Amino acid sequence: MSDAEVTRGIEIVPGEVGKDRLFAASFDNFFILVVGLATAMAIPSDQVVGRGAALVAIYLGYFFLFESLVGSTPGKVVFGLWVRRLEGGRCSWQQAAIRSLARVVEVNPLLFGALPAGIAILASSYGQRIGDMLAGTVVRKGRDL
Repeated sequence: MSDAEVTRGIEIVPGEVGKDRLFAASFDNFFILVVGLATAMAIPSDQVVGRGAALVAIYLGYFFLFESLVGSTPGKVVFGLWVRRLEGGRCSWQQAAIRSLARVVEVNPLLFGALPAGIAILASSYGQRIGDMLAGTVVRKGRDL
């Protein structure tokens, strides 16, 4: 598949996607950590499982909702990044769900942190993490069309 096919439906503008993707991920993770912890703290302290479940649901829900409804998360928008289908166009809700669920393994601080995602992004020809490969998506810098 050519780069033109991969980027159909998005206008490419100058910029380093890898660096911007790292900053966007940091932005998103900080934001959702604050929201998630505030929510978890509202749950009684004796309900540890409930707090943990709320934190995980909020974290995964954040990425799923924004990527399926908008095609980007707030952090990605700040850095001009968009999640696109390989054939062009915004990712579907199914693709957003696959990307979000893959985070359980590839961006899990209890396993290897973001190391699996980073290695996959550096090793793949389209800069895809495992969730992108499974979902048939790519993250590109540009303006959403």
